[in-house]
Amino acid sequence: MIDCDQVSELISGYVDGELDEDDAALVAEHLDLCPECREMLDYERDAKEIVKSRHVQNESSAEVRRVIIDGIAYSSGPPLGIRNWPTVVALLKPLMIPLMLILALLLGVVLAASVVRNRAGPARPVRAGRHHDAQPDAQPETAPAENAPESH
Repeated sequence: MIDCDQVSELISGYVDGELDEDDAALVAEHLDLCPECREMLDYERDAKEIVKSRHVQNESSAEVRRVIIDGIAYSSGPPLGIRNWPTVVALLKPLMIPLMLILALLLGVVLAASVVRNRAGPARPVRAGRHHDAQPDAQPETAPAENAPESH
């Protein structure tokens, strides 16, 4: 035989029909002998009926159901039209390492060229009318001026 504390723990399952046969028989036997626990049983049954009577099932319209289903489908992945298209990432995935190596190599070449250019100094502009083989700092030969005094 079980006591009132044990019945109070099992009473909800008893009302809902969730107990196995042995436990249901023990609770029923106790309820036959205990008026306080029968009162608790009546309270549980009344509470269950109140909840049932206040619970109203609304039939969803077809539009509401469609919106819900579309929302679930969208949250689980891209829309069907997009799902069938191959993505750029999927196409480039096997090429990612070689592309990254080429990019690193090009970056290294650009940086090296920049360092070499900076070490060589600033570029000097070529003066107009001068031959490209002439020294940039060389002074052009000048003819003596006609009015200049001759020194003897």
